[in-house]
Amino acid sequence: MRIINRRPILRMRLVVVVLASTVFFSSPSFFAADTLPSQLSDDVFWRMVSDFSEGSGSFRFEFMSNEREFQSVIPDLVATTKPGGVYLGVGPEQNFTYIAATQPKMAFITDILDLQGNL
Repeated sequence: MRIINRRPILRMRLVVVVLASTVFFSSPSFFAADTLPSQLSDDVFWRMVSDFSEGSGSFRFEFMSNEREFQSVIPDLVATTKPGGVYLGVGPEQNFTYIAATQPKMAFITDILDLQGNL
């Protein structure tokens, strides 16, 4: 009589459940916002900028993208998002192209370093 070790089977089931949950709960279409304001007041905007920003200081490196193929993801972005949502981006390079393609109601672009003093 062979003894079956059930631990690998249980581990595999756990992995499948975790992966399925991750895909289900991270899908952009499940979290569409219905109550976005039509605009932000100056006070609210500057409070957000101040609250979200780190304090002044230096940053050792400034990374800039040199990717030529960043537009290759646009068909997938358009297929998996609905216009009128919120766009969250990091860095200045490709975000304006992505914003134009996805047509969000509101967009936030964060950056690691602000050498130009824009904020």
